This record gives sequence, C-alpha cells and structure tokens, in this order.
Amino acid sequence: MPAISAKLRDRFMAAAEAKGISRERLVELVARAGFEIASILLGGSRRLNPQNRHQAPFCMVFCGPGKTGEYGLAISRHLASQGVKTSAFFPKLELYQHNLANEFELYKLCCKGGSNLAKLVQDVKLLPSCTVDLIIMALDDHDLWQQERSQPWHRGVVSWCKEQRCPILGIDPLASPISQPITFKASLIPGLPLWHDGSHTGKIHMVSTRSDYKQILNISSKLKNEKTPRANFIIYVQNRGRFISVINFRFFKDLFSAT
Repeated sequence: MPAISAKLRDRFMAAAEAKGISRERLVELVARAGFEIASILLGGSRRLNPQNRHQAPFCMVFCGPGKTGEYGLAISRHLASQGVKTSAFFPKLELYQHNLANEFELYKLCCKGGSNLAKLVQDVKLLPSCTVDLIIMALDDHDLWQQERSQPWHRGVVSWCKEQRCPILGIDPLASPISQPITFKASLIPGLPLWHDGSHTGKIHMVSTRSDYKQILNISSKLKNEKTPRANFIIYVQNRGRFISVINFRFFKDLFSAT
C-alpha cells in the first residue's frame, strides 16, 4: 500500500474540508471508528453487555495538546457514553487550540453529575494504579511532537504505559523514521496513511472520510513529482462498522500507480 507525506495529507484534508468534511465532522468519524476498534480490543459485546456492569472494562486514554488529542478526547466521550469506564489524561496548559478546547469542554460534561464512567486526570502522579483493560494513545502530534516529548508529563506517561500489560491502541501515530517508545497492538489513521515501517504500529486501520474521489484525484495528480515510499503493511478501511479492503485498496492502488 502506498504512503504519502504529511504535507500532502494536509492538502487532502484541506480539500476534504472544502467539500464539506469539516474538522469537527472528521473528529467524530475518527471517534466512532476508534470506539469500534476499542470495543473489539476490549472483548466485544460480551464485555460491553449492560447486564455485565459489575465487570465493566476500564480504558485509559492519553490526549496531547495537538490535533491528535482532539481524537483522543472524542473517543473518550464515545466510550463513556457506551458504558465503558474511561479516564482521560489531558495535561494542564495555559492556552489550548480552539477545536481542542471545545472537545475538552464536551468531555468534561461527561465527568459531571456524579458519573463514575468518565474521569479526567491532569497530573501524572494521579494516574490509576488499578488494572487497565485498554490504553488509547493520542499523545504525539505531527507538528508538536518534539516539544511534547521534552515535557515531564510526556516522559511520565510513557513510563507508566511501559509498566502496563494491556493492549495499546495508537491514534494517528508518527510516521517513520521517528522513533516510537511504545509498541501498539493496533493503530487508527484518519484519511490516507503516512509511511510506517510496521515495527510499532500493529495493524493499521484507516478511517474513510467519505470524500469525493474526484477531489482526491485532483490532489493525486501532484504525486507524479513527489517520491512516495511504499509501506509494507495491510490497510484495513473502516466503513460503517465493517472492514472493507478490496474495493478501496484497488482504488488507492490505481490512484498511486503513476508513482
């Protein structure tokens, strides 16, 4: 499966937004797909059965101060609304981006009213010591990852995750060759994939943005002058709860055949 550069994906996302796929709608698409993959990793309908509330799964979500953090907060909200005990880590900052601040306020609504399904953690020292069933990592942003990794809270989160034995779901992981301190069981990528060598991403699940293919083709014409590495993994396309690979794979194969 071909991969693209981060700059080209940004152009694709901008074109999708111009066609009506707003940032807020994309975040909800990723959140819905993230919930479905998380539910599989948690054990499926057996663990999410309302009659099994005494053994409700516990999910820890780590959200960074960038675009990836928006996905993490939205996934946390979807998990909590479906009866999963969710705790979201979100670092304290003086100022947040507008869209990120909106997602933060929405998740805080889930934490109000005495609900025991959603909790907010903003200090590494307050991370839970109980058994965790799933970790969702939405910490590293493609533009801010160097600044984030220099912070004490980031090092504390990585150290805590390495002590856990549960599966980890990565949200839009950084492209290779940037080192990844944590190995994921699976990864979720919005839109077209960046290049990953497969050493830490696990299975890659790609979220379909339902964009107009003509718009994608207009952007793909610029690929002729761009070197596009080939990724050595299988892409699973998330579409309405089903993993569809044949039709979408053929399309993307034809899309990038000029390179």
